[in-house]
Formats: sequence, C-alpha cells, structure tokens
Amino acid sequence: MLADNVLIPEQIGRSNRAVLAGVHDALWEADGLRSLDYKDIEAEARAGEVFLRGHVRSVIHKHDAEQRVAAVRGVEVVHNELVADADLEIAVAQALAANQPTRASILRVGASRALSSRW
Repeated sequence: MLADNVLIPEQIGRSNRAVLAGVHDALWEADGLRSLDYKDIEAEARAGEVFLRGHVRSVIHKHDAEQRVAAVRGVEVVHNELVADADLEIAVAQALAANQPTRASILRVGASRALSSRW
C-alpha cells in the first residue's frame, strides 16, 4: 500500500512470523479464549492476511478472536473460519433435515467442542 506513492512506516509489512506471534499473544490475553478455546484455534499469517481456523465454544468467542486479531499490528485482513458449537449444531440439523431418511425423524442435535451428536 502506498500513500502518495511513498511507503510510510505504518504500511511496511511485518514478517509473517512477527504477525503470527502478535496473533498468538492477542488470543492468549483473552481470558475466555485462553481457558476454553485457545488450543483449538489455528492461525496462519500471509502478507498481512490472517486465517483463523478451528473451533470455539460460542459465537461470542468467534467474534472476540476476530476483533483481537484485527487489532494486531501488521494485520490487514482477518479471514475468520472458526466454527462455534451453535454454528455446527445448525449445520448438522440442516443436513439431517435435507436427508430423506432422517427428514421425518425427530432428532435432537448438540455440539460440544466441535463434536456433534444426535439422539
């Protein structure tokens, strides 16, 4: 990115390794993420873009992770591919409803720590 065709210090990209270290620090500083979800989150940094993948317990944690990562110096874009339990439950329930053999059944769907179950 150029400002008036001159690269300013804020626009000089940090190394992927430095950005990733900042991302891990930012996620670790969040009590809720550290205690419940930290080990289930994978991060990848490439030229100012950070990809978050993995599982979190809640949509609130998913958004918190994205906001914290977006605030890290050197991060320009966050691709939040984290899956919350509620998102997984909805996806499984919709798949079961779309499937002819299970469509007429009454099935309770739940998810915990990225594991889905039906009973």
